[in-house]
Amino acid sequence: MRLGAGLATGVVAFVLALALGPGPSEATGVVDGPVVAVSMTGGAYYPDALVQGNLNLRGDCLMLGNAVVFWPAGTSWDARSRSVVFSGDFAGAASVGSHFVGGGGVFTATDDFLRGLGAAGEVLRDCATATGAQHLTLAYP
Repeated sequence: MRLGAGLATGVVAFVLALALGPGPSEATGVVDGPVVAVSMTGGAYYPDALVQGNLNLRGDCLMLGNAVVFWPAGTSWDARSRSVVFSGDFAGAASVGSHFVGGGGVFTATDDFLRGLGAAGEVLRDCATATGAQHLTLAYP
């Protein structure tokens, strides 16, 4: 009986670890101006919590409220309109100064998946340091 409960607990912990914390080989990142876009691979998926806040620029860092924000793969920056432009599974745009409401999740600058993002992970960590942000937010419409 104890073995079954222990096994079930282990399986749940393993599934949560995969869902909440993709490893370095499961994500890649791209930087386009202040936009950092991340692609989840290897069966990982984007978290679907509600995220919202005012989209603003602090120096060269995009912020959603007081968190450094990053976006799904295919997202780009339109410098002329100062907007984040979505593509692929996500449509539309979000302008600096607007209130953004969408899906996503919250991470810390020490989360393991940032290591696998190369320059994009460094940009996110540098922005967290420069802005004093305690969190990073993945956001999508």
